[in-house]
Amino acid sequence: MGFSNKHHIIFILMLISYYYQIITAQAEERTPVYLARKFCLGGNYTANSTYRNNLNILLSSLSTTFTNNTNPQQGYRNITIGRNPNMVYGSLHCREDILPGICSVCVQIATERVLQDSWCSNSKTAIVFYNGCVLRYSDENYFSILDEKPSIVLTYQDISSITNQVQYTNIVTELLDDLAIEVVTNTSISPSLYASHSANNTRFNRVYAMVHCTPKLTPSLCNKCLISALGRLPSDAGGESVLFSSCDFRFEYNPFYGNYMSTLQASNPTIQSSGNTTTTDSNGKVSSKLVISIAIPLAAAILLSSMAVWWFCFHKKKKINNNDFVPNADSDIQSAESLRFHFNILSAATNNFSEDNKLGEGGFGPVYKVHIMIHAIQLDFKFS
Repeated sequence: MGFSNKHHIIFILMLISYYYQIITAQAEERTPVYLARKFCLGGNYTANSTYRNNLNILLSSLSTTFTNNTNPQQGYRNITIGRNPNMVYGSLHCREDILPGICSVCVQIATERVLQDSWCSNSKTAIVFYNGCVLRYSDENYFSILDEKPSIVLTYQDISSITNQVQYTNIVTELLDDLAIEVVTNTSISPSLYASHSANNTRFNRVYAMVHCTPKLTPSLCNKCLISALGRLPSDAGGESVLFSSCDFRFEYNPFYGNYMSTLQASNPTIQSSGNTTTTDSNGKVSSKLVISIAIPLAAAILLSSMAVWWFCFHKKKKINNNDFVPNADSDIQSAESLRFHFNILSAATNNFSEDNKLGEGGFGPVYKVHIMIHAIQLDFKFS
């Protein structure tokens, strides 16, 4: 027995829901995380200068490297373009745990935005912190140099919701210290100078943390940077991140790294910065290109599903209409098989062979008027 219209509609709605979940999952992986902070440093250049042209080439090369998945070592790539005095040094870096889709889009958005008029459009030196990737360029070589400034402190969670705050702070401190030691001593295991782990806070809660240094740093410089960063570890935060130009750490009582990275755009951290720099915040909205790339497949899926619903309903109705039985002159001539019904049907149709339905008698016995419904069409037959 075929599905009814109701079943068809339910099936299509389930199909729409399935498409929506797939597209939403893809959108989450492609959505760049919010912008933490940008710093426009150093001297200025003119719009049509050689330095600007070299910078354009550098940003394009960095973006292409990541978006084409040419697999830059350890999620890090540095490039030098041009000659002095117009040489440009630039680097892009995604953390080791960042999903490839988030990394490539984060890189794409960072390289597109940094030269916008409201951003660092004329600065020779700039660093842009996203929660997942960092873009930096300068007219000086900084690749293997320890840089603690500029720095940012991001507070994600308040400690007031934690019952045993002293225990929580001690566990966070111990966990971050262990991760820092792992990063600077086990470079063969973690050549990208990254480590993340979790620890039990209570029977029902865990603490999640990660530490990280720029891959071009030596282990000793990484250690020095992390010691300085961990020195700013607060005692009154449930979740916080400290970002230096060369290293960073983060801890929370919710998972935030690896596969959980796609949920971070909902975060709204409190930002503190230090350093003799001019900074500007950004709301971190998704670019129109990403909105279109996500909206078009979703709209197409809904449109196709709607057409499928219409097709099923239309053809079901057409099938019913084609099967409707309309009595005519030819329909009086039927075979005996075509007019044979079960007894219970005839009994119900004649009101238990009521005399009120009896029309008379013929050569084959009594003749009754029968009132039945076939295919939702009211028909009258005579049976004897």
